[in-house]
Amino acid sequence: MIVTETMDEIKKDFTEEELKMLQEMETRPVVPDEDCPELTEEDFRRAYRAKDGRPLHMQKENETITLNVPSWVLGKAKALGKAADASFLSRVLENAMYDPKIIEESL
Repeated sequence: MIVTETMDEIKKDFTEEELKMLQEMETRPVVPDEDCPELTEEDFRRAYRAKDGRPLHMQKENETITLNVPSWVLGKAKALGKAADASFLSRVLENAMYDPKIIEESL
């Protein structure tokens, strides 16, 4: 069960002192320290997605292209219920590009 509350409802649970402290925090600047330094461009370049471990710098915008694929490939996609889902076929191709064995066999 999801419980939702408005900010006014949430504020009712705080003391006056806690509300004052929160208001003061809103005006303070963010100051990185040695335990939590500001991230650099290099940090972002080295970052990986938690979902699949792929480097973030490889997350580019998609390009639309036209491919000729054998009819059995689309038939297999239809059998999986994904024939109309271009993002499914895109993910299959993307996953194949990360597998050196598939790349080698496809050359």
